[in-house]
Amino acid sequence: KRAKGRTPASAAQQATSNVITPLQALCLAERCALLSGRDIDFVMNVFAAWTGVRWGELLAVEGWDGKDSPLQLPQAGVSTYAVDWQLREIEGVVCKSGPKDGSYRVLDLPPFLADLTRWAMDNKHGTCHCPQTDGRPACKGTDPTGPNYLFLGPKHGHPRRSNYADRYLT
Repeated sequence: KRAKGRTPASAAQQATSNVITPLQALCLAERCALLSGRDIDFVMNVFAAWTGVRWGELLAVEGWDGKDSPLQLPQAGVSTYAVDWQLREIEGVVCKSGPKDGSYRVLDLPPFLADLTRWAMDNKHGTCHCPQTDGRPACKGTDPTGPNYLFLGPKHGHPRRSNYADRYLT
């Protein structure tokens, strides 16, 4: 006789986790970089895996030299990234907004990730190719800083999650 409301023990043991190992994260990042032919895709995917940022927050990663940069990469000490924006696509237009559920936070970056991110800053594209509003990319919205996005697509646009997954992950 089967107990009602209980899950069979074998089903509980077969549950899979949504967490990948560090090795799996590196393999995924390497696959994306090899398929895209772009080193920045390796950095982007390692950054996402190690920090746990959401897709929109990942696309909004910006950095420049200066104390007002959300990305702080000192030569000595702890490197950090302040998650204070995400990019969202609304009716085909990319716009900036606060993180989901107001989850503003500062992330500590391990030294290897700080080095990769520093490389990304040194090799970033000029700016995105979003439509201009008052001489500034529309995706910046009310953010007064210049466009310094690290993770742009091959044509300087913001990667779309579904397109990226179709091209490199499936």
